[in-house]
Amino acid sequence: MAAPTSRSRAFFLELVLDIVIFVLCAAVALQVFVQARVTSDESAALTHLSLEAQQLAETFKASGDIAEPTLYFDESFLRCDASVARYRLVCAIDSSQSPLSTAEITVFTDNLAEHSETKLFSLTASHYAGRGGGGN
Repeated sequence: MAAPTSRSRAFFLELVLDIVIFVLCAAVALQVFVQARVTSDESAALTHLSLEAQQLAETFKASGDIAEPTLYFDESFLRCDASVARYRLVCAIDSSQSPLSTAEITVFTDNLAEHSETKLFSLTASHYAGRGGGGN
């Protein structure tokens, strides 16, 4: 009669160990999925912001001027006021080398809680005003 009790204990112990291993694997997989989601969100943000910066650069290349030198975006990448902005695009135009103007477009992410900002990336665009712009 001792054998069935020992077998049931061994079966129960094996079952508990299997459940513990399964729970540990599930916890690791959950962490991997959460990190993948965060990375995906960051990648989507960079993609959207780079497209906005490229559009601003193309506008500068075509016209030589930017209507709004600073653009603010919320977490959904909709334009918003500076007070609720999560991302900021700043365009600094240098016209000192006439007839060639350059614009440096810099993208920042603003951390409102810490009152700090992080530079994500920047790009440079040039506009040539032509011979008439040089005084000839």
